[in-house]
Amino acid sequence: MTTEGEDLLPLEQRTAINSQGERVSLIHESWITELNVPPYLPPAASALDEASKAQRAEVLGLVLSDIDTVLTMSYASFWSQMCFDNSFHHFLESYLKHAPRPHDINALADFSDELKALEAELSRKVFLVLLRLSTQKESATSFLSPSVYGELIYKNWLFDVPKLLDMTAIYGTGNKDLLTKMIANIFAQAPAYRDDLQNTLLSVVMLCHRTCQQYKQAGCESLLGDLATDLAVPLEDQQDLSSLEPQQQVDLLTFITDIAVTVCNFVEVFSDCHAEVHGSHLCSGVACLLNSLLAPLAATCEATSADSTGPALLLHGLYRRTLAQGLQSLRAIIISIYSQPLHTVATRDTDAPEGSAQLERDELELHTIECLTQLLNYSWLCEQIKLEYLLTDVFFQLSECQLDPTQLAYCKSALVNDTPPLQPQPPVAAPTVDPVSLQDLTSIDSHTASVGATAADVPADAGAISMIKDMMPELGEGFIAQAIAACGGAEQMMALLLEDNLPPSLDSVPRDLALNPVASPRKQTKGQAPARTIFDNDEFDVVARGTLDASRMAKGKRQRGQGDGLTSATKAAIIERYGVVASTAPKPAPTTDVGITGYGSDEEFTREALVYDDEYDDTYDNFGDDAGIEPTLEEDLGPNPNQNRRGADNIDDDDDDSTGHTANTRSMQGRGRGRGRG
Repeated sequence: MTTEGEDLLPLEQRTAINSQGERVSLIHESWITELNVPPYLPPAASALDEASKAQRAEVLGLVLSDIDTVLTMSYASFWSQMCFDNSFHHFLESYLKHAPRPHDINALADFSDELKALEAELSRKVFLVLLRLSTQKESATSFLSPSVYGELIYKNWLFDVPKLLDMTAIYGTGNKDLLTKMIANIFAQAPAYRDDLQNTLLSVVMLCHRTCQQYKQAGCESLLGDLATDLAVPLEDQQDLSSLEPQQQVDLLTFITDIAVTVCNFVEVFSDCHAEVHGSHLCSGVACLLNSLLAPLAATCEATSADSTGPALLLHGLYRRTLAQGLQSLRAIIISIYSQPLHTVATRDTDAPEGSAQLERDELELHTIECLTQLLNYSWLCEQIKLEYLLTDVFFQLSECQLDPTQLAYCKSALVNDTPPLQPQPPVAAPTVDPVSLQDLTSIDSHTASVGATAADVPADAGAISMIKDMMPELGEGFIAQAIAACGGAEQMMALLLEDNLPPSLDSVPRDLALNPVASPRKQTKGQAPARTIFDNDEFDVVARGTLDASRMAKGKRQRGQGDGLTSATKAAIIERYGVVASTAPKPAPTTDVGITGYGSDEEFTREALVYDDEYDDTYDNFGDDAGIEPTLEEDLGPNPNQNRRGADNIDDDDDDSTGHTANTRSMQGRGRGRGRG
């Protein structure tokens, strides 16, 4: 127990008698509890079958119990546990390396609801542990002095820069505000992390350069200088992008996405790192990676998207998502590190600034122009930035900061599209049918009256729904149909789904919504004129005329003489206008020796043809005519290539084909990295 009056002292100055009868500091290894928490395993490596999934659920339950024990410890016991329990330290490090990122949409696809709930709970509990670690004061009697707190977290490796990057990659999307306070406090109390940050960001640029060289593309030689010579990739380890297998392309796109998401989240969460980001040329390094690798892959991915097969659409969707995330990371760097700080300084110093304020402003202006000018070296990327109107608002903000107008205009001409973006056209309303005009019709199928049905009742193309269902079995067919309708097509829907950027109108739609088995008439192709027939606007066209003469209708087969038959005058008028049937119809064959009798003369054939009553069942009028038969799904789309697929998740099963950059990926982000600082 502590002595009287020590409660008001910082934790590092307090002492107590432990179980061995020794008076020791409250932060001491004798106060820890034996937990033996196992390291966290990646989901893909530990859940291969039902037995492995059951074992994983059991292990996660035990780990959650140990984390609850840590979270309920007293302040002194918690810090002793964190500083001296190596098993828990290794668990935190392994979790930050291997935990599923928000953009890993298929990481837990095969997991049951129970396992997904355990993974979500584990993520929440780990974040609470990190939150407690990043706070040096919990109450008036539970606190550490700032200098000792910074020394504890730095010397005991409770945090390092790769871990901070992992934290922003995992939690930066959903807990941005709280994570901003946590990381700002860590850098404020332990300034030594800033030197590590400079080195770590430089290693990110070096990794981008080495990856470009691995695929025989231009790297970051102009940024790294002499360092680029030491990073040269041997010729036997290089390979052409055009020779990559689909799985290798997926690995490469995932690698680029990991870097883009991590960089984007970090600069948005901790924007007070201008000197470190600019000194490492991070913006140019990421731009070089995108320009050198995505530009060659663009033609391949765009060409495969026309195949309408599961792997081709998946690869195209990954490419679109990677490009969007890469552009977003560049925008985040320019806004958080350059544009916003410069605008803040410029608007704050309305009068002529003096001394350090003027130096700060001049430095920001110089760095901003330098960053934008470096982007101009990547022509393909500049075109993508212009197409997406990525920096239009940024240049508008910079125009208020009194930058050199000539330099700013030069950069703007290459990065900003002068053509205003096209306004999205409002959706065309579906044609409606007046229900009053259908009251007297009894022969119309029930499905034609379902004009006001929901999107779940009116299915989109069955082949597209089946294909997406095979790739993402957790989605219901009704949700897929609504998503295709909302996104304007299956390809756009897949791209937006992989980017987790579906329209807000789908937020309230359950992901497992089933498709009602309701048939729908064939939809009219966009831009196609409505089909017309010779019966349009006749006396029986109830849609156009709105009324129907019931006296002209007869139930069943009409008897001869019933109704208004053809008069002699009408028949004479028909013959006068169109001629005798015998003059245009071919003469039937004569009597054959197998007992089939033909007409005896042209006159007899003419008489029979004129009086023939065409009242037979015309169901098979077009039998044998291909134009009158509805095409099957196989005729429309070809055989379904996903019919016997084992599942989209098998795309990650074969690790033997992984490209050489995979190991380098984790060394940057913390997944699979060592413990070196920077």
